Amino acid sequence: WWSICSPRVGRVGRGGAKPRASRGAWLRPLLQMRLLDGGEPGSPLSSEDSPRDSEEEVSLCSRKHTRTVGWHSSDWNTFRVRSFQHLDSRCKRRGRYCQVAISACGVVAMAIVILVLLQTFLAPAPRNGAETKGDAELLLAVAASSNQGDLIFPLSFEDTLEGKCPTHWTCSGPAAVCFPGSSSGPCRPYPGIKGHDGKQFLDVGNDFGTATAISPPFKLPQRIDRLCFRRCGGADKGSGFYLKRILDGSEICVAENGRDVDVFSEQCCHDLAKHAGEEVIILIRDAQSSGWGKVLVDDIRLLDSSGRDVGPRAPKRPKYTCALVQEDVHYDGVKSLDSGMTLSAEACCARCEQHPRCGAWAWGKKRHNWLTNKCFLKELTEGAVPKQRYWKGVVSGLPLKTMRRIKAPLYRSSEYQEQQGAAIMPGSEIRLYGIGSSSMLWMNWIEELHLVLSRLGYSMPEVDAKVKPEFHPRSVQTCDDSMYYEHLRTARFARIGWCSWDFSKEGWSDCGKDGYRVIGGQRVRCQHGPGCSHSKEPIFATKFAEDAARSDITLVATWFNDDQQRWSKFKCFEGHKIQSIAATKLSIPSLLETVRTIHAANPKVWVVVLGKYPQVWGHYTYGWFREVNRLVREALSNEPRTFFIDYYMPPDNVTHMYQRAHPGHPNCRGSKLLSLAVLRRLYEEKVIGRSLSLKEPTERNLVRHSCEQLGSAECHTSVTCWVDPADNTCKPYSKGSLTAHALKF
Repeated sequence: WWSICSPRVGRVGRGGAKPRASRGAWLRPLLQMRLLDGGEPGSPLSSEDSPRDSEEEVSLCSRKHTRTVGWHSSDWNTFRVRSFQHLDSRCKRRGRYCQVAISACGVVAMAIVILVLLQTFLAPAPRNGAETKGDAELLLAVAASSNQGDLIFPLSFEDTLEGKCPTHWTCSGPAAVCFPGSSSGPCRPYPGIKGHDGKQFLDVGNDFGTATAISPPFKLPQRIDRLCFRRCGGADKGSGFYLKRILDGSEICVAENGRDVDVFSEQCCHDLAKHAGEEVIILIRDAQSSGWGKVLVDDIRLLDSSGRDVGPRAPKRPKYTCALVQEDVHYDGVKSLDSGMTLSAEACCARCEQHPRCGAWAWGKKRHNWLTNKCFLKELTEGAVPKQRYWKGVVSGLPLKTMRRIKAPLYRSSEYQEQQGAAIMPGSEIRLYGIGSSSMLWMNWIEELHLVLSRLGYSMPEVDAKVKPEFHPRSVQTCDDSMYYEHLRTARFARIGWCSWDFSKEGWSDCGKDGYRVIGGQRVRCQHGPGCSHSKEPIFATKFAEDAARSDITLVATWFNDDQQRWSKFKCFEGHKIQSIAATKLSIPSLLETVRTIHAANPKVWVVVLGKYPQVWGHYTYGWFREVNRLVREALSNEPRTFFIDYYMPPDNVTHMYQRAHPGHPNCRGSKLLSLAVLRRLYEEKVIGRSLSLKEPTERNLVRHSCEQLGSAECHTSVTCWVDPADNTCKPYSKGSLTAHALKF
């Protein structure tokens, strides 16, 4: 009873001292009486030796009682009997609780065993007409009724839907293509599994079932030396990988050495050269039902003596372009055409591209759901724009043929403002050209500016640029309004990681024999790119200035990397630490050279120099950062037809303004903020005669949450809201996709 109830000996209060209660305090008087009585609880005690009674709280098992304990020998037997009777009743009650718990566990275990047995004995019937008659009959049945599909090697089961028998194979029992964590059909999650090729593998029999998978017949190539594959699972004798001849059913390869681990390892069938040209079949069998009784196979290869693949290869597939892919979005206002199963959103997009009437598509990304891997093709009427609606787990998109004909409508008169006396009035042409670094290749702000100007009624022809122009970003996020501007073309000369001096010089004309030039009193290495170490090709500022001279407005964002040389240990500056404000000694003369070179080619061009956005932890606008932008703004203030664009970028603790796809670069919201900052300044300087009606760009106006309640001016100003042209309603504007995609127009 001591081990069951676990009492702890308490201390008895004496002589009027305040008693201290504890669990097991009821046992303390018994122990003291044994000590005072020479260890015999029945020995008499005289009244002179008895201490005063003490009242204390006692505990039996878990219930508390208050008991008066007398120290006289006449009370000993009564106390002993009552104490042990109470203890006995409490521990019996505790024992009944344990019995109930044990019985419940037994019922649960029995239910699990019954379910496993049902799964084993009620396995699905063989598919594709094959019967489980034994290996010989099964081989004959497969050879006779096979789909005769050509096997493509290496064979890694990536072209089959989860939970299905591999394409052209014959399966009996729980055999299917699975991936780690899957649970569709006979698949099991197998946590921690690794070593497979690609995303999927073939699971034959799982842990507690038995199954068979048989490939269609194929011929061993002439230069065959061995067949290798990856194997996982502990099923061994009578289970494994077999290569059999169709002619007589003999086994020319047997691999039954399973291991009780969830890691794929390579196994090979050697000496196959003598069987070259023979027709064979792959048999994968699991005949064991146990905790490790499974056969998982992946990456089957036919190799020659030097280890090169000699099996038939897949023909090159035609490339299809997914112009727009939007996560967790469903399109309303479109008519359903067809549905089917595909392995990916890209495959669904390819089906839509091939269908003559398909204008939009949707694919079920969510796992273990009726939508999983389901592809829906939709018809989009001419001139219509799909309405976007949030739907978790659905991927929607538009094929290239649809994106090319989508055109956002003009803004309503209530959405814009006009002024007289501007240089460029509505209906006139505006040619945009850009010169900069990664902000023009990894962000959408130029495209958003192009879209806004075209919706304001301006004609936007592209600049006929000659010096290695690019007309779209290279890799960008998908934004809520991407369908309206991703197909728009805007010429630019941009290079990732370049600095302001890379765009302002005439090749290496001012470089010394040691490979360095002097800018603002600082020696700078004569190479382009990140860390001044990626390109020695000379770039002449006068050449792309001729392209800028063909534009009406040239956007310049060349100096964002000038103070970001810490990562390269300041290789550009011979290791000298130059950053923050000190870097403006390099940025200002380089920007002035660029602006003056453009105006030398065409003095009528409006040059817009974009201010820096914070690239520090938390993306706060510190005082030194404002000083950097102020110094550059003042240096450019005296240049004709040149404007510096300053703006406020909310930090991370206010809202999300930076992307994950390209860290350090603003996301869709940041791109919207930059484009509106340029638009606002062009209107203030009377370069354009029509602009959006906007509120002051304060933090309160930039970050709004109740988008549905905002008017058009408030909605256009906010970076967290946008007006959807499909229905002219104000909706939340997300930060954009987590990944970037390449534009393929």
